[in-house]
Parts: sequence; structure tokens; C-alpha cells
Amino acid sequence: MELVVKLNATEAIKVLENNTLLGVVKTLEKDEKKVKGESNTTEVKTEKKEVKEEKPKKEPQPVTQTAPIPPTEPIATAAKQYTLDELSVAGATIMQTVGMAKLSELIQSFGVKSLQDLPQDKYNDFALKLRELGAQI
Repeated sequence: MELVVKLNATEAIKVLENNTLLGVVKTLEKDEKKVKGESNTTEVKTEKKEVKEEKPKKEPQPVTQTAPIPPTEPIATAAKQYTLDELSVAGATIMQTVGMAKLSELIQSFGVKSLQDLPQDKYNDFALKLRELGAQI
């Protein structure tokens, strides 16, 4: 079974209040039982028509030279600041693809028991580690 998890802020908070992402799987399992058998597929038919387009003849244009533009200094940009919600959603995906043990190991490697305990200044480092495990964050 393949699961793709998308949580809104309220759902993510619920999961975080439980101090585990296991709540996501249980919630999905309940929802799956409710909607089992429903399909949201739509068939779209398209029609292909050939269109012949005449290309206008191009007349030669005079060549102009411009002075080279000197390189400019790169503009410093701020790194993205991830939110607890974004980390939770990515963590739920990792839990399903790699396993809860790997996710727990990652969380504990940051010296905390749960994602809620992770200091905000470590969010970007945690996001990088999630990406290394395959998360799309």
C-alpha cells in the first residue's frame, strides 16, 4: 500500500500534540475505510487538428555591437525558514517510505524526544536530513 500524506495546519497540530507521527497513519487508516471504493478519476478526450502555418520570410537585420556589461556582485538572499508544520508533513512521508524507526532515530539524533521539542534554529538542519532520506521539502 502506498500512502501520500498531505496535512493542513490543524491536522499537523493534532499529530504533534500526540508527540508522534503515528497518529497520521491511524488517521489515514480510518479515512481509507470510510472512502474505500470511491474513485476521483476523470476522463478527458482531446481532439488533434493539423494547422499549417506559413512562415514569413525574414530579411537580414543589421548587426549591432554593445559594450560588455561588467559582472555585478551576487545579491545575498535569505535561506528558507521551515515551519514545524512543513517538517511534520515531510516527516510523515519519511515515516511511510523509510519507516518509523529511521524517523525516530533522526529526531533523537538532534537530542530531542519529539519533533515538537526540536529548537526552531535546528529546523533547516532537520529539513536537510529529511531531504537526504528522500523527503520532498
